[in-house]
Amino acid sequence: KAIASINSELDLKGCLEESIEISLNKSLSKTKFLREEVPTPKGILINIDEVSLCKELEWPLIVKPADSCGSQGVKFVNNSVDLSPAIENARKYSDQVLVEEYFEGVGIDTIGIMRDGVLIPCGIEKRVFSQLPYKYQIFGHTPPGIPDNDVEMAYQLTEKAALALEIKNGQVKADFLYN
Repeated sequence: KAIASINSELDLKGCLEESIEISLNKSLSKTKFLREEVPTPKGILINIDEVSLCKELEWPLIVKPADSCGSQGVKFVNNSVDLSPAIENARKYSDQVLVEEYFEGVGIDTIGIMRDGVLIPCGIEKRVFSQLPYKYQIFGHTPPGIPDNDVEMAYQLTEKAALALEIKNGQVKADFLYN
């Protein structure tokens, strides 16, 4: 945020404050991803304890604070009994809670630099996670062991996602579930 603030204040090329605010708000990011057709899991935003809205989603679910990072307050939920406690836990980090459908996939991270709206790829990694319900990273390796055309697609999605978040200049990192 500090670097983005300096970039904005001095009119420098780089990630701007507005982009950081959008990026840190999962609900707003999701809205922009859907508008720009960046693949994202089906989900809903819960402002108050509106557990009934989750009936439209398929189990299992991921419950997360809308504007938190570092996996704080994120819970995997496999049944309706655990849903309300997971929402309450997420509310410790944010007033708004995002509930999304969970799906299995291989963790893929891309990193790059956006320059004038174009991604310069800088690396890709496969991440291996522990078993549910915790799903923390155990290790990662590069190359990721996926076909070259899928590597290219991951970079294209990273660029598309960055542009959806209004990031035209600066470093970017994207996390994908590859299935």
